[in-house]
Amino acid sequence: MTLGNFFLFILFAIVTMLWWRTHKIKQIAHRLAKRHCGETEVQFLDDSVVLQRIQLKPHSNGSLSLLRTFSFEFATIGDARYQGKIIFMGFKLQSIELEPYRF
Repeated sequence: MTLGNFFLFILFAIVTMLWWRTHKIKQIAHRLAKRHCGETEVQFLDDSVVLQRIQLKPHSNGSLSLLRTFSFEFATIGDARYQGKIIFMGFKLQSIELEPYRF
């Protein structure tokens, strides 16, 4: 194995690990969005969350961590769709935000 192949293998392993963790956090975000919509008495639409953004941000302790933002849609009554988002810093939930809506 050459040094170039070794670096390609390491890069592939890092990308795979990043994808795997993001997929796991997406599953958590889905559960939280669905539960939050139930608690606020709005309808969780399309049964999905979408990864909107990944950023590298400094954590409160000084280390770098990935900030992941997921979006989802919800409705109250009628055909109006509203946006919501869930923000994670690493595996820790930072916030769940719902766009202002009519009820």
